[in-house]
Amino acid sequence: MVPGSAFLNDLNSVDETPNGSDPSAAILYTSIYSSADTVINPYTSSIINGAENIEISDVSHSGLLTDSIVRPLIKTGLEDGGRNTN
Repeated sequence: MVPGSAFLNDLNSVDETPNGSDPSAAILYTSIYSSADTVINPYTSSIINGAENIEISDVSHSGLLTDSIVRPLIKTGLEDGGRNTN
């Protein structure tokens, strides 16, 4: 998974969130990411058009799974599907 590779370019060439701009769509998308993430570089590549994008500060990449602020956001995203922002 090398940035700029043919694989990633092909993967990113299609719509990440089919029907993401339709608030009545069956699937709603949420992206929760951290500005302190040193694994995803740049961290802003976690922003997804058509999704609810939630930026968290001071939480590491692996910390996103257990952080007390992030946990309820994950729960909301799974139960309610978040909301479409486009």
